Amino acid sequence: MSNGFIPPYQLITNRILADLEQGVAAWVKPWKSEGVVVSSRPMNFSNGTVYRGVNTIMLHCACADRGWSVPAFATFNQIRKMKGVIAKGSKGEHVFFKSQVESDPKSAEEEGRANADGKITRTVLKGYTVFNVSQVEGIEFDIPGMVKPSEIPADVLDLTRLVGVELTHGGDRAFYQMDEDRITLPAPEAFETFEHYKATAFHEVGHSTGHTQRLNRQFGRKFGDDAYAFEELVAELCAAFLAMEFNVQGELRHPEYIGHWIRVLKGDNRAFYNAAAEAKRAMDWIRSRAAIP
Repeated sequence: MSNGFIPPYQLITNRILADLEQGVAAWVKPWKSEGVVVSSRPMNFSNGTVYRGVNTIMLHCACADRGWSVPAFATFNQIRKMKGVIAKGSKGEHVFFKSQVESDPKSAEEEGRANADGKITRTVLKGYTVFNVSQVEGIEFDIPGMVKPSEIPADVLDLTRLVGVELTHGGDRAFYQMDEDRITLPAPEAFETFEHYKATAFHEVGHSTGHTQRLNRQFGRKFGDDAYAFEELVAELCAAFLAMEFNVQGELRHPEYIGHWIRVLKGDNRAFYNAAAEAKRAMDWIRSRAAIP
């Protein structure tokens, strides 16, 4: 691209690939907030909005890379409105959003869908810059006051009941069976820590949201095919979102997929964004279940 411009989808892909090619999954980097903490879900400290989807992962990565213990961010204008100043030399982080834009048709098929002005409406991904709370001067922050309790049950059994999937314990493998709609986990004491047990459960719960009676995702037919690898990535990101929800240390469930994910991301620079969008959709579905009286 001219002028050094990198499209937003490629920025996201480059960031994730940089870690994967080092054998690391960016979404489970060892980072947790310190002291009296906010929820580890990245949020906007100006308006209290919790970031979602791919922005959750990108800002989590930024915290891990730059040693920020509080995942709270805001834009330059929001900070200025709060009478704050961004510390000299601070570098912001990208967050992304989809926007509708009009442009000229590029094919006969598109010309047939053009509006009265001869334009086609397209959905494009755009980005803007935010700064971490630790980069801001001149504002006193109530860090504990930023806490947003989760409406999702933290207990694994309660979570599986909420989703409507059966949970059994036994054996030495963790897996989800779609035909029986059942999660099987080793006993909690078989794991190195209880956090590892929960992180594993979160991954399998992520798979279960794709059942035909829930969000009806395509699971793929066999290990190694792109659809299979994509579903594993969706489940990984669901697990990451749930781990952030409860400040649980995440764990990469399937490192053997790193090579497959690298191949998929190099072949399609929208793949990671789309996987994060599916994981966000799964989280939204779980939250909608939690809101049922």
